[in-house]
Amino acid sequence: MAFRVIRHIGIINSLGDDAAHSLTVGVISPNSALRVTEVGGNDVSVKVTEGGTAATATNGITLKANSSTLITPDTKPQNGPGEMQLNGTDSSGSDAGSRVLFESGVEHTGLGGIVYDRAETNFTLSAINETSGSDAVIRVEEVTHINTI
Repeated sequence: MAFRVIRHIGIINSLGDDAAHSLTVGVISPNSALRVTEVGGNDVSVKVTEGGTAATATNGITLKANSSTLITPDTKPQNGPGEMQLNGTDSSGSDAGSRVLFESGVEHTGLGGIVYDRAETNFTLSAINETSGSDAVIRVEEVTHINTI
């Protein structure tokens, strides 16, 4: 399988105090995953949630030393509703709830586009050492599966 890195999210390298540490992931595409890599030589438990739940040895995914895995959040990322509707802000307010209709042959200068005002979901990754006293280091990236053909 081939993966494309969408963005580097960050590194958690302060796990030596045996407390759960978090990294703000932000918005994730519904079609991507997080590639979490342990680079410090120690086992670690990780968890990705919308609510920022702290990882523990019993609720997280165990990532062995010097290994990598793909993780998706507990809840599917939401990018808002699947259709756009007008909000009634024209002079008469009569367009409220109507769908946007695109017509051909409209002339304009420059690029035209539509901006979605949608509720996007922000996620947090939490990590904690699997063994007390160890010091794991994890690297987090957002990736997507690509077709190499």
